[in-house]
Amino acid sequence: GYHNVTMDLIAKQVEYSKGTVYQHYASKEAIISALCMRFGTHVLSWFEQAVADDSVPCYVKMLMIMESEIVIHEYASADHDLITLFKSQAFSSKVDDTILQKMNGNIEQIIRLVHEVVGEAEASGELVIQSPATIDSITMGCWAMIEGTYEIADKHTYEKGNFTAKQIKQVMRANCLMFLRGCGWQSIPLQPDGQVSLDPEYRQKIQDFKQYCCTQIDQMYQPAH
Repeated sequence: GYHNVTMDLIAKQVEYSKGTVYQHYASKEAIISALCMRFGTHVLSWFEQAVADDSVPCYVKMLMIMESEIVIHEYASADHDLITLFKSQAFSSKVDDTILQKMNGNIEQIIRLVHEVVGEAEASGELVIQSPATIDSITMGCWAMIEGTYEIADKHTYEKGNFTAKQIKQVMRANCLMFLRGCGWQSIPLQPDGQVSLDPEYRQKIQDFKQYCCTQIDQMYQPAH
């Protein structure tokens, strides 16, 4: 939690003296804000790349976005946790409004990109929205499915040890697909077992995109020289 993060702990983690850390950052809030801004900028660029790929149908773009979220939770969970900390009242009340506006701007742009894909799918006839669903509700609902699945799993993982990374991914994918199909995205091709039936070309596109995200995370965590 916020109150457990101290400059002493940060200095220990990065293997610098606290005095050296203070030469670069005035407070723990400044460090966390910088890390969150860096991570948010990377995630935004991934979503922009997925949305800009006009060689695939919109449902494949949505699958790419879903898979990037899985990559984030599996390989950049520490950064994702920092974002959660950043949004807490205890933290945000101590951060400059300019920083908050920049971070919220990144989040708004990410949501806008998902909204753009949903709108494009409706305009092309790929998505025939079923009442009472709307473009807005589909955008936010899919987002809630992804984040909600991981949040619930995180809270209950240690109770019985029932949740594995593979199971969480399966549940998240199934929830999102059921939600999107129920909202009218019937053009998403499903096999009898509920798995998406993808053309080899589209499957490779998604794999390449996931690898790109993983590579970006690896580079992000490389120590500066």
